[in-house]
Amino acid sequence: MREHPSGQATFDFTPVGQKTVDRVDALERIVDALPARILHVVEADLTERATHPDRGRRGMSADRVLRAALVKQMNGVSYENLYFQIDDSNRIRRFVGYEFEAVPAASTLHENISAIRDETWEEINDALVRFAVKEKIEDLGKIRIDTANVEADIHHPTDASLLEDGIRVIARTCKQAKKRWPKLVFAFHDRTRASKKLAFKIANAKSSDKKTKLYRKLVPLAKETLGYGREAVRALRTSLFGKMDEKADAMAVAEGMKEICDLLKRVVDQTRRRVFDGVSVPADEKVVSLFEPYACILEKGKRDTEFGRKVCLSMGRKLILDLEILDGNPADTEPFEDALARLIGKFRVVPGAVATDQGFGSAANAQAAVKLGVEDVYFSGRHIAESARHLVVEDGPLGKALGRFRAGAEGLISAAMRAGARLSRCLWKGYEHFCAYAWSAVAATNVKRIAEVLVERVEAARKKERERCRPALA
Repeated sequence: MREHPSGQATFDFTPVGQKTVDRVDALERIVDALPARILHVVEADLTERATHPDRGRRGMSADRVLRAALVKQMNGVSYENLYFQIDDSNRIRRFVGYEFEAVPAASTLHENISAIRDETWEEINDALVRFAVKEKIEDLGKIRIDTANVEADIHHPTDASLLEDGIRVIARTCKQAKKRWPKLVFAFHDRTRASKKLAFKIANAKSSDKKTKLYRKLVPLAKETLGYGREAVRALRTSLFGKMDEKADAMAVAEGMKEICDLLKRVVDQTRRRVFDGVSVPADEKVVSLFEPYACILEKGKRDTEFGRKVCLSMGRKLILDLEILDGNPADTEPFEDALARLIGKFRVVPGAVATDQGFGSAANAQAAVKLGVEDVYFSGRHIAESARHLVVEDGPLGKALGRFRAGAEGLISAAMRAGARLSRCLWKGYEHFCAYAWSAVAATNVKRIAEVLVERVEAARKKERERCRPALA
């Protein structure tokens, strides 16, 4: 069952800096302003897997989980450091709701925070944007759109390392299955040690001919292990188990092994085509990780190749308004119309101006923006076709102003990528958690920026009051 906060007032005699007090008060105001429905959605995520959510030991309340998640993502810390920060600071304890209670362990924080879905984080971010509009922090009058790469937490892939990963995982799962269910009957020989040695030699081989010879030894080991894995899947699916729980566990293991086998088969195929046949394999057909199969090959300009997902960010003056996780490595021209339509559909406001970099510039995008009701469209440094040139802003004071406005998008992206939220690299496992991580990083970045503005307003009001009282004191 889930507890609910009582809202009882507390005592605090700990002296702290005024800026810290203002910042925590601003965070309190932001979270308290979220619609009540948000906490109901978070609680539904937390109790989704529970058979009887109204029974059992009390878990963390939805309000506490959300506040702890925001602290974690705003500070960009691990779950162990999150536990330490909450336990060490009276102000953070009060904000999260554990001022006079023991802070849950890092594993408990992990279990609860990771249960919040990406759709919930998206709804939280939409509520934050609406709050910012209400407080006149954001106005949605001008938007800027840009793309960025979010890396998956994987090593740089090579065919040899992927083959070795597949052999190692299948061998490990087969050994665990035989140990857990001794009555399972399937052939198995562990090729982990041999594959590890061959992968190491391939990584250090100087010539392509030598690498090819080593691959001709490694690929048969992968095919042999693939056969063992498929036979183990059949054994797990067809064997008789005494208890239903054991049957369910065996089916789960079988599904996981089948997924790895399918990926290893694709890796064997791409190795044969690339190394033995000398054929270039298209990027969208390549497997770059067995553990994060959603990862794509990302290239942007002359930068190093990255592996993860490209995201399209729609930004206002101070906040990231929307996020779209793209499939593959599409050109920047492709997500423009969809990003603009999503934004208008969410907030029911047509921006007066849209500014992007030259990668988004095309006659089709200009026509799409005007069709949606945008008055001023600006593509930085891009001259589009003559037929649509009259639809975009290119020169003059308005063009320069929109160009400066667009350049500010780099600062917003940098704040999300590097400062605290660490959107640049997702450390959570699985595609669903990847999406949740991306949205939570955006929401945490927006919370920080809104809090900064609220603190600045409080300081300005305090300064104005001091100046007003100074003549009277004199």
